[in-house]
This record gives sequence, C-alpha cells and structure tokens, in this order.
Amino acid sequence: MIDISLDVRQVSRDLTSRWQRYGTRFEYMWRSFSPEDRTEILNVANPTLVGQELDFAPHWDNENMAEDPSVLVNILRHRATATLPEQAFESSVNGPSDLEVIKESQQYIDWGLPRGNAYVAFCEGEKYGVPHKAADQKTVAAALLPPGKEHLCVPVIYGDLVLLRQAFIIGRIGTAFMLVWDCDPEEQPGPWIPANPEESAARLREALQLQEPAGDAVDDSALNMARRNKGIVGAQWGSLGVATRVLKERVIHYFSSLPDQVLNEDRVTNNTVVDKDLITCVYDVVNDVARHHALWTYLVAVMPEAAEEEEGGPGRAVILQEMAHVCHMGFQRAQSLLKRFLQKRLEIKEGEKALFVKRCGEYDVDGNTLVTLAVSMDKLDKVKPRIDPSIRHIVRLCQPETTAEAAFEWLQKLKDECEIDTEGLGQLKAWEADALADLATMLTFIEKLTDEAALPPVNGKKRVKGLFVSKCQQIDKDLWALRDKVDLTLFAVPPARLGKPEVAAGALDTISNVCRQKTGSSLEGNYDKAVRESVSELRRRCAQAQAKQQKGKAAAAAPAGPSLFIDKAQGKRDEDEQQQERKEKVKTRPAEGAEAELVPPAPPTPPPPAQAPEPEKIKVTAATADVFEALFDRTLNRRPIAFTALESAMAELGFTVDSHGGVGSSTKFVPPKGSGWRPVTLHRPHGNANKLEGYRLLTAASRFREHFGWDAETFEVV
Repeated sequence: MIDISLDVRQVSRDLTSRWQRYGTRFEYMWRSFSPEDRTEILNVANPTLVGQELDFAPHWDNENMAEDPSVLVNILRHRATATLPEQAFESSVNGPSDLEVIKESQQYIDWGLPRGNAYVAFCEGEKYGVPHKAADQKTVAAALLPPGKEHLCVPVIYGDLVLLRQAFIIGRIGTAFMLVWDCDPEEQPGPWIPANPEESAARLREALQLQEPAGDAVDDSALNMARRNKGIVGAQWGSLGVATRVLKERVIHYFSSLPDQVLNEDRVTNNTVVDKDLITCVYDVVNDVARHHALWTYLVAVMPEAAEEEEGGPGRAVILQEMAHVCHMGFQRAQSLLKRFLQKRLEIKEGEKALFVKRCGEYDVDGNTLVTLAVSMDKLDKVKPRIDPSIRHIVRLCQPETTAEAAFEWLQKLKDECEIDTEGLGQLKAWEADALADLATMLTFIEKLTDEAALPPVNGKKRVKGLFVSKCQQIDKDLWALRDKVDLTLFAVPPARLGKPEVAAGALDTISNVCRQKTGSSLEGNYDKAVRESVSELRRRCAQAQAKQQKGKAAAAAPAGPSLFIDKAQGKRDEDEQQQERKEKVKTRPAEGAEAELVPPAPPTPPPPAQAPEPEKIKVTAATADVFEALFDRTLNRRPIAFTALESAMAELGFTVDSHGGVGSSTKFVPPKGSGWRPVTLHRPHGNANKLEGYRLLTAASRFREHFGWDAETFEVV
C-alpha cells in the first residue's frame, strides 16, 4: 500500500530544495525559451491528461503554460514556498485551494476510497496527511492541531483526495523543473558527446564470439581473460571521477530502471520519484563497480595459487571450490543487472498484462522491490505481439531461476539465432548490450576455467564461511545502512551535474568519507581488505587440508597393531593361552569319549553370491571406440572430439542423425527401433569451434550416460 502522505512530504521537500538552489536561474531559463521549446518540455513532464487526471487538475493547460511563461513560474513559486497546509486550504494567484477543487468535483466520492470514522489533520511535520480513526472530527483536531486551526481537519474521503492532487501537481511541475535544470548550459561539462552505441554492440558481438577480438591475438587462457577483465573494470573505476559522461550515464541508466517504476499486477506504478532515489542510484553504481573490480582482482590472485597446488591434491580442491563460489557471484551480478535494465523497458503486453510485474511488499536478494515475469518462461514464444527470438533468449538468460548450467544452453541458442538473424541484438540499448556482454563474458570465463582446471559445478548451493563471497555479503550489509546517510544532493541533483569531473569526484569523495567514518576504510578499501583477507584465509585452509591428508597417509603407513581397547584385550588373552598350552603335555592320542565332545560340524559354507552379469559389450570399429573413449574420459586432460566424428560413430551404431537440414545447431540422434533408448539432442558447434570440448564435452557424456547407460567400458573393438 502506497503511503500518499509520505510521498507528498518527500516531493514537497525536494521541490523546496530545488527552488532554493535554482529558482532564480530557472525563471530566467524558462522565460528565455521559445513557446515551442516550452511545449516540448511540458509534453515530456505533463502528458495529455485523461480520465480522472482531468478532475485532479481541471485548470491545467499545457498550451497556456507554453504561451505565457508566468503561469508555470507562479505555480512553481507557490508550491515551493508555501507550506503544504497553506496549499491545501488557501487560494493563491493560481486559483482555488486544493480542498476547494476537490469539493467542486463531487464525482471523487465514487472512487471507493476509505470512509467511516477516520479523519486527516493537515498539520505541520511528519504527521501531515496521516489518517486517524476517532469518534468525531473534534477529537482528532484537538489532539493534532493548535487552537483556531480545527478547520485543517477533514474527513478522510476529502483528505486523501487532497493528497493525491498535491502529489500529482508537485510531481509534474518538479519534473519540468528538473528537465530545464538538466539541460542548462551552465550545468554541462562542455559539448555533450553521446556514447557511441557501436562500441557496446561491438563488445557484445565479441563477447558472444560472433566476431574476432580487436587488436593482436592474445593468449586466450582463463587467467589472461581474468586479467583483461580486471583491467577493463579497473579502468571503469578510475574513470568514474575524472571522465565526462561515465558516472552520469551509469546513474541515469540505474535511475531510469528503478524496480519501483515497473507496473504491478493491477497495472499501477509508483510515479513518485524523489531526489533520494537518485542519490541511492549514485551509491549503487559506485558500489557495483568497486565490488566487480574486487571480484576479478581476487580471481587473478587465487588462480596462480591453484596452479601451484598438486593436481588432485586437497589444496587445489579447496581453491577450485572457492573459485566456483566467486564465479557464481559474478554470474548472479551480471544476470541481475541485465534483468533490471530489461524489465522496465520491455513494455510488451499480453492482453492486459505487462511482460514484467513488480510484487509489492516482496524484495529480491539485493533489497530491491521484487520484479518477476508475468508469464511463465515456456509461454514467452506465445506472447502477443510476438517477441523477437533473440530477446526471448535474453529474457530467459536473466531470470534468477536460470542456473549457470542452463545459461550455457540459452547462450548457445542466442548465438545460433544471431548467426541467422542479426537484427535481434540491434534492439538493445547500449547499456543493455553492455550488461549482456558482462553475462556472456562471465559464462565464457566459467567454461574456460572448467576446461582448464575441472572447476566444480557453479551452482552457489554452498558457501564457505569467511571467504570472499561471504565477506562481500557482509560488506554489502554493513554499507547498506549508509546509503541513507550519504547526502549527495549538491552533486547528483540534477544528474547533469555528474557530467562534470569535479562534481563526480566530489560525489565519490563524499561516499568514501562516510564509509571511512563508519567502517574505518573507504568503499574500495573495504573490498581491497576483503581480497587480502580472503587470499590469506584460503592459503591457511589449503595448508590445513594438506596437513590433514599427510596425517591420514602417516596413519595408514604405520605398522598394523591393536589400537582399540578390545583389540588389546584380545591380544593379551591370546598370549596367556599360548603360555598355558606350552605348560601342558602334548598328547598324541585322543582321550576316551573324545568323539562325544567334538564340536558339531559347522554348517556348509553357502555358495558365493552370483555376480551380476556384465553389461553386454557393443562391438565397434577402432575409430568409433576412440570417439567414445574420448567422450567418457574422466581425466583432466580430456581431448576434444570433432562433431562430425561423433555423428559417424552414432551412425555406425544404427542411429539416425537429424541435423534439421543444417539450419541452426540442433542435432538429434534417433536410436534404432526396438532398442528401448530415447533420442538425445546436442548442439553442434559453429564456426571455428567445430569440436566438442570442455563444458560441452562433459554435457554430451552426461546425456549419453543418462539416455543409453553407456560408459568407457561399454565399447569393444571388433
């Protein structure tokens, strides 16, 4: 439930602050515009009023405001300088008071707003507009209002409508105010140079491996890839406070994609956006870049540690598991950012439903209002109007329920679709393309690391206490409360100011100073400390795991002997019996009646259990056996398989190879009739990647085991 009174108080404070800082300059700028310029601004800030909006503002006239600049200036001055109770109950040069307008429009009474014994007192302070239940109006007025102000207390049916009108008008004129301020030449850092969308598009095509990387060929190992990404994100961090556009544009993208602005299930959105939301976006942008840089810094630090550990040793296993957790953190970060940018822009409807809806009162792992798909993922291809296939794949990629393993398949489908139709990616905005490139880069890195070092599954189901992921989570938790304590109004309002390097640097310094006061270190310093401590802790745990293994080996190599109490007792008893036997005379004949004292014969030994019959071998040629030997190889040095060789091997076994006419990458292997096997579908690598290797090789082997029960021992050379 939206708190209307809180929204009104917030937008009113924002407008008052803006007027104090920029009121005189605004009036000069507004009067200097041509009627056409004023019309353009008003059409953006105040779209054509329809339906009940006309009842809120019956005297609102964009055309009149554009022709006579004094109209909007007078409205702004009144709303920015008069108190909220004065606006509600006192008329001005702009016309009647808010309450008078409401009472003139009796059709409001039929809106279904709350009735009963509840009253609203329009008093000063934080209780302005808050409804109170009471037996009568006088009781509320006596409790909240000074003597002689009883008329400021009205029934809730009128009070809520006054608040709605105030939020509506202050919000719209506040938007017009910001538009003028944001385009003021004095607020610009110089000639505005828009971001080149081709740069983002080229980076995305490179991340999707649809084009060769720019520049000279480089070592394509996972470690070098991590180093390159550390350098890229480090350059982004370094440019936030010095380069024109960088911080400003990132903040605007975050601000324009606020989850609260997404429609809910009733197709209602919270239109009240306050300066505090903008300030929060500045903090979120800075925190995201700092954490992302720390992630790659940490990976670059621990990957050589893994290489120095003995292959198959306990220390190496500890490091690989830690890297899997960090990769999952990076995957979730890219996934969440891509979803944020898409969910607000994709205004695709299915009947009366939006494609994405927000869940009021529910929050995601980042603490933002939860936004989910309004339709199930398996119905995306049935949404009307039809969604481009590439966009459908991207939407699936960014859903929280899409695991890293599933994301590999959707990313491959996206690549296949883009090779057929390149128009889909052209629909993405530059910042959306950058977010998708980040996601594709992280998935490619995970794949390379899996190929090179047998990385454990990246599923995020386990967390290692004290290491990097949990340390970052703790930093987020500690710094989350600081967002409300960072006052960046002078730097971030309007957003155009962030385009000035000195203003952007001032915003960064303010954030760092607040963090330093509360935590003892700057924002980036907290993450640097997390990297150092995590590396140190990881080394300690590796040494601990190695010591434990050595202790186990030493225990296994020690001479066998009784170690438990019962074993010692049995050993002592056997020794006593042997001494007693040596004292007795050895008899060569059995005593009389010895036959009667013999122990009854033991029951016959049961036959050994029948061994399960070995699975029937499949006789194949040497070439086919070689293919399946490589497919089911469990060593770290798995060799790739040419996809054509796999097709030939399956054909030898009687399978039908259906490549769908060579369109796309979907290849189905249909087993011979009567075999009892199920068909299996694999994705054929494209371009230069015409071999199954790494992650794709593991996936193919897993499917063949699941569908056919095959392993490395199944095949025998004829």
